[in-house]
Amino acid sequence: MPPARAPPSSTTRGGTALREADRPVARAARGELFSDERLWLFDAEGRWHVLSASTRELVHGPAEPETTLLVIRDVTEAVEAEAARRTLATTVTHELANPLTAIVGYTDLLLEEDLPERSRDPLELIEAAGQRMERLIAEVLRAGGRDAPLEEPHRRIDARALLGASVESFLPAARAGDVALTLRPGPEAPIDADAFRLRQVFDNLVNNAVKYTPRAGSVAVALDVEGPDEAGRRDVTITVRDSGIGIAPGDLPRIFDDYFRAETARDAGLPGTGLGLGISRRIVEQHGGTLTLTSEPGAGTVATVRLPLALDADDEPGPGRVPEGD
Repeated sequence: MPPARAPPSSTTRGGTALREADRPVARAARGELFSDERLWLFDAEGRWHVLSASTRELVHGPAEPETTLLVIRDVTEAVEAEAARRTLATTVTHELANPLTAIVGYTDLLLEEDLPERSRDPLELIEAAGQRMERLIAEVLRAGGRDAPLEEPHRRIDARALLGASVESFLPAARAGDVALTLRPGPEAPIDADAFRLRQVFDNLVNNAVKYTPRAGSVAVALDVEGPDEAGRRDVTITVRDSGIGIAPGDLPRIFDDYFRAETARDAGLPGTGLGLGISRRIVEQHGGTLTLTSEPGAGTVATVRLPLALDADDEPGPGRVPEGD
C-alpha cells in the first residue's frame, strides 16, 4: 500500500507523506486513541482516496493483553459530495445576489414616492424580506456554503414581537393559498437571542406550515410563557400548528437530517431543499432551546419551539419592537 498522506484540507489532494511511525497501524499498535483522523491515500491506479481512521480500546480480561481496534473507512464519496454541495450553494447564492440587489434597490425607490398606505405596507414587507435575504446570502458566501455559526452577540428582545413580524410577512402567501393564518401572540416574552437567526427559525416554520397546507386549511401560531419548573426555569413556547399534509411516522426520525424530505412532501410536488428544519433546530439549540415536531399524515403537523425566558424576566421588558433586518 502506498504511503498515507495527511490532508491539508478536505478538498486538496496530497499533503505531507507520513513517516512509518506516524501511520495509523503503527499508532494503533502503540495503543494510541484517536477519532476520525483524515488521511489522503494515492492508490496503484492513480486515484486519490480520503480515509477516516479511528481507534478504540477493546475490553479485555485480567489475563488478556491490552488490545486496540483500528477502523479505517474510505469516505471519499462523502467528502466529494459535501464539497460539491458547498460549491453549488456558493454558486447559487452568488448568482442570487445581483437580482436581489435590484429588487431591494427598486423597492427603496418606490418607497421614496408619495404612495397610499395600502401600497406602502406591502412594499415595506418586500424591502425587509429582501434585506434579510441579502444578509443570509452574504453569510452563506462567507461560510463557503456551510451553515454560518452564530456570531452576533445576544441581546434582550421580545419573542412576541419577532414572531408577530414573521407571521405578518406570510399573510399574503396564506391568502393567496386560501389558508387561514392566525396568531395568538400571548404575553411579552423577553429572551436573550440573536434576533436575525431566531427570525430565520420562525420564518422557516411558518413558511413550511403555509406551504404544506392545502386550500381551505388553517395554520395557527401561538406563544405562551410556561413555568417555572422544578429547577426554576421558565420557557417561552412557540407552537405552529397546521392542518396540512402531515408526515409519515417512518419519516419523522429523519425529518431534521440535512437534505431529507418526507415522502408526503415529495409526493405533493412542492419545491424544497430539505435543509430548513435542520438549520432551524441547530439555531434553537444554540439558544439553549429545543425544536420538536409531531405529525400525522393527512391531519397536519405541530412544530414546538421552547426557549429559556430571560433570567431577569420579572423586570419590565422594553417596548419589544425588533427591527426587521436585525
